[in-house]
Amino acid sequence: MPIAIIITDEAIPAIIEEQTSADLLARVNALQITLDGQSIEQVKAWLDTLPRPSGWYDNRADAQHAASLAVQKKQQVELTGADVRKARDRLGMTREQFGRALGFNGNSNTLHKAIWQIERDKSKLRPDKQEIMFGLLAALDLAAE
Repeated sequence: MPIAIIITDEAIPAIIEEQTSADLLARVNALQITLDGQSIEQVKAWLDTLPRPSGWYDNRADAQHAASLAVQKKQQVELTGADVRKARDRLGMTREQFGRALGFNGNSNTLHKAIWQIERDKSKLRPDKQEIMFGLLAALDLAAE
């Protein structure tokens, strides 16, 4: 039975399990946080943009495994400002570009300052932003292969 785990800032987290993919798609599309009428591929792509363990899973065991990995990852990752700086350098981005890529809002100066503070250990990179950063690094690695 397929399962969707949905964790957003806009709604209460949801775990939805249905007998078929079509039934699961109908339930997810019925939520007010998605655009009605999306295909399974569109919903899966949308779920991939959300914080982990959000996603579309083929069965309960896969969903539980993803949730377990997400909990372990949150417990294990303690990034320093130097780690964030290395990641930004590796991506070849300015502080402004990096801030935008991570989903920060604001003008050029605001974005630059936010990343500067993180790189100087004056503030921490939130777990959801870390997830985006790791995704950018993974995409860079895939593109290099």
